[in-house]
Amino acid sequence: MVKMMRGYSTNRALTADSPVQERKIIRLLKLIQMLCKDKWNSREISDELDVNPRTALRYIQLLNEMDISIDVDFKGKYFIINGCCPICGK
Repeated sequence: MVKMMRGYSTNRALTADSPVQERKIIRLLKLIQMLCKDKWNSREISDELDVNPRTALRYIQLLNEMDISIDVDFKGKYFIINGCCPICGK
């Protein structure tokens, strides 16, 4: 099932119709991989994905909207909650 991105019309699913969308999908998959392995703060995420911190937070929000439960610890580091990621199995 393809989840829709918030703020987009219903005919704009998260698909790789353009190079920009393709890069976004690759970054989202890389973010999932990162958060499955370790905890990261927004600055570290943005540096690793080569985006600004606000975009990194949008990606985290998008993953949450796609039912991949991401939590933040008391140090401000994001991680995927155990048993909540169908992609990495964590």
